[in-house]
Amino acid sequence: MEITEVTYRPKFTLPEGARLYKELYNRVSAAQLFQRSYLFYAVHALFVFTSMATIGYLLVITTNPILFSGLAMLLAICLSQLGGYMHDAAHMMVLKSRAMNDVAGTFCASLIFMNYNAWKLKHTAHHAHPNQEGYDPDVDIPLFSFTRSRYMSKTGFARMLRRYQAYLYFPLTFLLAYSLQFKNSVEYFIQAVRRNGLRPSIVGEMSLHSAGFLLWYVLPFLVFDVSNALLFIIIVPVTAGFYIASVFAPNHKGMPVLCQTTRLSFLEHQIITSRNITDNWFTDFVYLSLNYQIEHHLFPDCARNKLKLVTPYIKELCRTHGLPFTVVGLRESFGVILDGLRSVVQEAEPATVSTDL
Repeated sequence: MEITEVTYRPKFTLPEGARLYKELYNRVSAAQLFQRSYLFYAVHALFVFTSMATIGYLLVITTNPILFSGLAMLLAICLSQLGGYMHDAAHMMVLKSRAMNDVAGTFCASLIFMNYNAWKLKHTAHHAHPNQEGYDPDVDIPLFSFTRSRYMSKTGFARMLRRYQAYLYFPLTFLLAYSLQFKNSVEYFIQAVRRNGLRPSIVGEMSLHSAGFLLWYVLPFLVFDVSNALLFIIIVPVTAGFYIASVFAPNHKGMPVLCQTTRLSFLEHQIITSRNITDNWFTDFVYLSLNYQIEHHLFPDCARNKLKLVTPYIKELCRTHGLPFTVVGLRESFGVILDGLRSVVQEAEPATVSTDL
């Protein structure tokens, strides 16, 4: 669904939304839910890095290709947890100062062959205007459209494939890690050099990124035989890409998309464009606590283990003022995404969809 000034009537004016958000913020702050959770992150990281070391050792000693493949998938899941630390550090959830968080985020990003600043720029823009055309870079997905206007704007190769976007969704998520590691970082470096020249800071970032490339795509050939090395550089990025897409996409895809000129209060904008996943110990761990997406978007610097404690405050506000608080199950969330992709095709090409779907 696309929201415009004509199709959606805001619940609050901008000043009213700002006042309600300030009141909500003060209540959550009074409950001391913005304090850092050093012990939680320390224990969590100890578990993840210990698991990575154990899996790495088993990968070196195993001779069974099936077991090797399974271990590589487990390693990819652990490495994706580092992406979670990178995300939390960018939001200042982990440590006290901006500089300390950026160092931690850069370290974790380097280990998963990503550029921290390139990712942070896009993610910051996403948080400022989630699901808004012209502002949120996560809306601009080359082969997928969740609104009719974006679907109709496709050209070239994307236009040829757009009718099949629901079928392509899951297969293409396997390529996400490659896109984050190569495409996004290369684009960032090109723009940075064009804008400021080859400054020492850019050289440093390039050096770290090169080290990540050596870690992911060269070291395997020095440690494993060729067949296992090839398995490694295919299985780890593919699994990580699918996992990352499964964590991030269900939170916004299929939710209302705002046209570029629509203006809503921060409070209302964040709530109506975000969706939670039913919480339990499994989804909390697997989703890096981003299953509490509404809470995270309203209070992005709240430590992940405290987000569930924020939920009652937001639910009360939503009940009082008639705002939706969208929560779906894990499997249902993927159905919402696929239904959203199909509905756009059906709306844009009703005469041809019946024969294709």
